[in-house]
Amino acid sequence: MPFADGPGAGARVGPAGRPGAVPAGRRPRRHPGAARPLAISPWTAAAWAAAALGRPLAGGGITATAVALLARELRGVVPDPLGTAVALAGGGTVRSGWVVADAVTRSWWPLSLLAAALLPRLRLPLAAAALLPPALDWRKLRPPVDPLAWTALRLLDDLAYGWGVWSGCLRGRQAGPLLPDLGWRLSILSGEELTDRYG
Repeated sequence: MPFADGPGAGARVGPAGRPGAVPAGRRPRRHPGAARPLAISPWTAAAWAAAALGRPLAGGGITATAVALLARELRGVVPDPLGTAVALAGGGTVRSGWVVADAVTRSWWPLSLLAAALLPRLRLPLAAAALLPPALDWRKLRPPVDPLAWTALRLLDDLAYGWGVWSGCLRGRQAGPLLPDLGWRLSILSGEELTDRYG
């Protein structure tokens, strides 16, 4: 396969996206919540929403608040609560940009197109979400195809994936695979509790 790590290879789709698999709209009935396009904390979602709406300072403020609250929770639990909170909440928010971009351009592309048509301020962030990941992937993987063709193939792959998710949801008459999972809660466990819970 010439593009084993690229568009159309199924590397980013998983078994539910392959022909003959369980339709996306029916999968959550068997495994509720398992096929969500995005799983992040509400703090991270709010920070990225603010940034996308042209309010990066507000997004930074939201992230700083999350860091401060987490540092307070970690006091007495880790040696450096602030550093740990910055790495977890701050770094996590930054790194989650890739999964937010993936959800916006794959599962939610019909809504993204509508948002871009109705809200001009979202056009640049949505274009960046669609074009930056393929460009960076091309640079990293150096496939035997030029960057424009790679980007076009990747966008077509995203459109096809999203179409499959939406049509599966319509057939199954449910929206579960289109909804984000924003349920996140801090749990501080001892080593013994971790061993008991996760082996």
